[in-house]
Amino acid sequence: MNRDGDWVEGSPIHGTFVINIGDLIQRLTNDVYLANMHRVVNTSGRERYSIPFFIDADFNAIIEPLPSCVTDNNPLRYKRVTCGEHKFARFAASYAHLAKA
Repeated sequence: MNRDGDWVEGSPIHGTFVINIGDLIQRLTNDVYLANMHRVVNTSGRERYSIPFFIDADFNAIIEPLPSCVTDNNPLRYKRVTCGEHKFARFAASYAHLAKA
């Protein structure tokens, strides 16, 4: 889904990979790159493979926008957090029992 909320097709390009970034990269780039909603629908009629791979920073790693991504036209959008704080907040938003912790 693009910034306007429209679904766009990711046409296959032979010999390439599609990489969807996560919300920590969005924070690091101060929204230069978005962790946009994505879905996979196979309409080719052929088998296709999807191999999810997730990676995170260390629990105590500081996550804040990179200075090169903060400009007059793109002011600071995110406060400094640790990876652990951010991930726990995301889990708590999804699981009610964690919100009480």
